[in-house]
Amino acid sequence: MSQSTAEIPPILSPGNDAQRLAWGVLLLAFALFCVLCVAIGIGVNYFLFRSPLPMDSVLVVSRGSAGIFEPSNERFVPSQTELSNNTKVSTTSPSQATLFFLDTQVSNRLIANVTLKNNSSITLQSALRPRFDWSTSQYVIWLYEAVGEFDITISDNIDRDVLIYVQTGLTKHTQVTLDGPGNYLMSVTEKYTEVYNRDGNVYLIPTLESMQGYSIPSGKRGTINTETSTVDLGPGYVNLLRNSTFDTLNENVGSGSVQELLSGWVCNNDPSDQPPGEYLSQIFEGRMTLRLERYGGATTHGRTSCSQTFGSNALDVNASGLDYLSLRANFYIRHQSLDTCGVDGSECPLALRIDYLNQDGNPEKWFHGFYAQRESSTFPLICTGGCVQEHEYVNEQSWYTYDSGNLLNLFPNSEANLNSIVGIMFYASGHEYDVQVSEVALLGRQKPDVPLAEITPSATETISP
Repeated sequence: MSQSTAEIPPILSPGNDAQRLAWGVLLLAFALFCVLCVAIGIGVNYFLFRSPLPMDSVLVVSRGSAGIFEPSNERFVPSQTELSNNTKVSTTSPSQATLFFLDTQVSNRLIANVTLKNNSSITLQSALRPRFDWSTSQYVIWLYEAVGEFDITISDNIDRDVLIYVQTGLTKHTQVTLDGPGNYLMSVTEKYTEVYNRDGNVYLIPTLESMQGYSIPSGKRGTINTETSTVDLGPGYVNLLRNSTFDTLNENVGSGSVQELLSGWVCNNDPSDQPPGEYLSQIFEGRMTLRLERYGGATTHGRTSCSQTFGSNALDVNASGLDYLSLRANFYIRHQSLDTCGVDGSECPLALRIDYLNQDGNPEKWFHGFYAQRESSTFPLICTGGCVQEHEYVNEQSWYTYDSGNLLNLFPNSEANLNSIVGIMFYASGHEYDVQVSEVALLGRQKPDVPLAEITPSATETISP
C-alpha cells in the first residue's frame, strides 16, 4: 500500500520581507524627495519670477466728494485717501474722483489712472505688481461692478506689460480687458457697455461664461449689448487738434521764438502784462504737460494763453458735417491768488475758449472757466458774453478731466448755433496763477455720409484776443 505525501509550501525567509520593505521605503522616500524638489523648484520660481505684491492705490477727489465703501467701514472723502482691496468708490453729481495706481518700488511711477465721472461707481478688487524687478510678470489691476462713465489711462514708457480687467454692471456682467498703454473712454449701464479706444488695445467679452473676446481697433467704439450678448463696432471720434498732449516739441527753438516751442500751438502773454507769465513744457506726475504760471507778487491782470486755429475762413472744421463735437481738457490747478474768477468773471486760473462762426457767418466766442478758490460770494460765477454755463469749481492740486459733452447742443439760440470752428484757445489769467495742462482735445464724429477729409483741420494761425 503506497503512502501519499502532501506538497509542503516553501517557508519564506524573514530576510526576504525585510529586504522588500527596505526597497519599498527607499523608493517611496526617493519619490517624495523628487516631488519635494519639484515643488520647491516651482515655489522658488514662482516666488522669484511670478509672485506679486500690492501696488499703492490712491483716490484723489477733484470735485465734490467720493463715497468709500469698505467691508467694515463707509465714509465720504473730500480730497485724498489710500484704498485697500475690495473697496467700492462712488461719485454723485457734480463730483469727480480719480484712482491712481503707483509703483512705490520705482519712484512712485504712475502705472494707470481711472477717473470716475458724475454718478459712477467701481470696486477695486486688487492692483498687483511683480515682487522683484527682474520678473517678467505684468502689472495687473482688477476692477469690478463698474457702472457710469470712466476715463482710463495706462501710462506709456513702462518696462513691462500692464493689464486692466474691468467687470461691468451690477447684475448682468460683461468684461473689458485693457492691454497696454493708451487712453480709453468707457460708459456702462445695465443695458450696454461702450468703450471708445482712443489709442490702445481693447477686448470686449459679452459673456463671462464663454470668455470669447472681441478686439476693438484704435480709434473705434465697441458696444456690448448686455441683453443680446452681442458686440457692435462703430466709428470713434476724430481729434481735430494737433499735438493735444503737448509731447511734440519743435526742434532748434531759439530764445527769440519760444512761442513756437510746441508743434501746432502758439503761446504768448498779453503785451501789457507786467510781470509777464511763463509757459514751459515739462513732465509732471508722470505726464507731459504745458505749465502756465505767473508769480512775482503780481497784483495786476495778466493772461498766458495758447491757441490753435484752422484757417481764417474756418472751412476746415464745418459743424454741418458732424453729429457730435466735444471739447476735452485735463489739468491740475497748482495755485490761484484771486477769488473765483475775479470781479469780471474773466480771471480764471484756467479757461477754455472756442472761436466760431454762427449760422449767419458772424464770429462768436464760447468760454468756460475753472477756479479753485471761493471765499467771497460777491464775484460772479459766469462771464459776460460767451458763457452759457457757470464756471466750475475744482479742488486745488488735483487732476481734473473736463468734457463739455456735445457742443452742438449747447447753443440754445438759433442765431448763435455753431456753424464753423475758427480755433481753440486755453489760457490762465488773473494775478498769480499756476496750472499744468496735460491735454486739450476737440473730439468730433462725422455724420455717416460725410468723408473724413471734410472735417479735418489743416492750417494753424494765431487767434486774436
